[in-house]
Amino acid sequence: VGSLLVEYLVQLGAQVTVVRKQPWEEQFAHDHKFQFQRCHALEDALPHTDVLFLACTMTLETFHLLNTKTLGLLPSGALVVNVGRGPLVEYASMVDALTSQHVGGYASDVGI
Repeated sequence: VGSLLVEYLVQLGAQVTVVRKQPWEEQFAHDHKFQFQRCHALEDALPHTDVLFLACTMTLETFHLLNTKTLGLLPSGALVVNVGRGPLVEYASMVDALTSQHVGGYASDVGI
């Protein structure tokens, strides 16, 4: 899902930053003729993120990946889309961020 999402976003003219633990296949970017930025820590990428797509698997490390602290690092009005797993987002923190309008919108195709 993540690599297809990157491909579509780049075709739309988006500047894409990829945060991954596993190495990104350089050949994928070369084959699809696009440039992307690599960032090794989510916390480093969040302050520069207007739209955040979560497309990761659920592990102990990614459980509540988005919480009060990490949501606070996003710029005001940022959008969040979760196409990964529900527990990636701590929902009470997301509700607070939406209510305060720090996060401009949240979309998810997964349950809580």
